[in-house]
Amino acid sequence: MYLRHLYPTPKSFAEDESERFVFGAHVSAVVSGMTPEGVGRTKSLWRRFCCDACELRVAPGGAGCRLSIGRADCRLAPGDRYALRVGAEGVCVAAADSSALLDGVKTLVQLICPLELAEGREAFYIAAAEVHDAPAIAFRAIHLCVFPDSKLWTIEKAIHLAGFLKMTHVVLEFWGTFRYECLPGLAWRDRSFSKEELKPLVDLARSYGMEVIPMANHLGHASQARSCYGRHTVLNQNPRLSRLFEPDGWTWCVSNPDAYRLLADIRAEQMAFCGPGRYFHLGLDEAYSFATCDRCRKRAPSELLAEYVNRLAGGVCAAGRRPIIWHDQLIRRSDFGEGDIVANGENQNTADALDALDRRIIIADWQYG
Repeated sequence: MYLRHLYPTPKSFAEDESERFVFGAHVSAVVSGMTPEGVGRTKSLWRRFCCDACELRVAPGGAGCRLSIGRADCRLAPGDRYALRVGAEGVCVAAADSSALLDGVKTLVQLICPLELAEGREAFYIAAAEVHDAPAIAFRAIHLCVFPDSKLWTIEKAIHLAGFLKMTHVVLEFWGTFRYECLPGLAWRDRSFSKEELKPLVDLARSYGMEVIPMANHLGHASQARSCYGRHTVLNQNPRLSRLFEPDGWTWCVSNPDAYRLLADIRAEQMAFCGPGRYFHLGLDEAYSFATCDRCRKRAPSELLAEYVNRLAGGVCAAGRRPIIWHDQLIRRSDFGEGDIVANGENQNTADALDALDRRIIIADWQYG
């Protein structure tokens, strides 16, 4: 093995340096059960781990989800997501599905060792090895924020790393940086990105077998800027839209039907942009000014919050997805012992909304740190 460790560490790994599969500047593989995006990513990873000195030529064939080079065979053990075997005559990766097959490739390429990289004399080897692997956690996600000062190449690097480390999902949160068609004022005029500029991020994530989870904040963070900056993407450009928000602009006004309709349009646009998936992240954290306007404050905050969140959940589920929300408005600080805990449900007793929420909602914990 060229590296000292495999990342992430597989469930089972055995290597025999006394036996090697040796290859040169071109390798032919037979692949079945892998998506076209996965095939493209496989060829790219192979080339990169061979220092641009070896091309993997892929042909379709066989049954199930499998990649074969030369003569080799492997079988999934009970509980395996993928298995990998290398011998002197070839390489085989077998998997439970297309995503697991790509995960097996991500392990395989880490085993490649260069012998000679001079043009015309390219030579590599993989020591005889056997790997059996399955993740301990089925849902493995990374949350990436695209800020006005973000460089897209830094987001690309993070997606590459997450994909290679076998994450399953990427949450993309845009802070006034996504140019919506439903309301152009949701994006900063000179510090945002077009869909054409952002689409490669989605395509990159999908090429690694990851699902992109769209996100839009549906309660706090309505300004799409940090509270300490005093900026607001919408109101800085059009103060006439103030009634969409609570008086300080930080929180959406959940009593305003125009706000709800706009948020529905935002969700639809984000889902179309991010492509097929099972989830939508609604945010809902740090809603410090929730229920402070002349309409919202006439209601009990916990009842108003539960009604609003359940209505959102119904819309998300009707679109074939499960809603994800943050936890902090639903717990009280006094329910916990000493230590730093993010809990904002005591301020207006919104924690009482928890028992009334739709059980299809996924509640995600977050903490400062």
